[in-house]
Amino acid sequence: LQLAKDLGASLYAAREQIQSTRSAVEARRVLRAAASVLPSQHHDCLEDVDTVEVPDEEEKRLCTQLHEEKEQYKAKTAELKHLKLHCAALEARYRAQRTAFDKEFVVWWRTMCEAQGVPHPPVADGALTSGAASTQEALPFRPSIGSE
Repeated sequence: LQLAKDLGASLYAAREQIQSTRSAVEARRVLRAAASVLPSQHHDCLEDVDTVEVPDEEEKRLCTQLHEEKEQYKAKTAELKHLKLHCAALEARYRAQRTAFDKEFVVWWRTMCEAQGVPHPPVADGALTSGAASTQEALPFRPSIGSE
């Protein structure tokens, strides 16, 4: 569960980083577009106005970084989906084992009631797990085991 929480936090951070990088690329493109309409003497941030269509090195680096971040995000998402499936399988196995335990307990309960000479109350299947918080609430009395 902690692994899934950590992975979720990591996904959130990766999403934020992707947005930040995407914004940096977009800002770079806006800056280049603005520089293309200004006279050459007024822009000192970009060297050549004629190369507006060609991305500069910084933009290439940012695009590469963005691509890598997206790939990492996709890998983390796939891992989180795998963990979700694993958790669902564990929950299904838990429910099956709990049902088997409840059935076994009801048999034991009836045996104990019969051994004590007490009529056993009817306990419906699933009564122990459906609404009762504990065995004490599900069953009206507690059998005494051993001699008192």
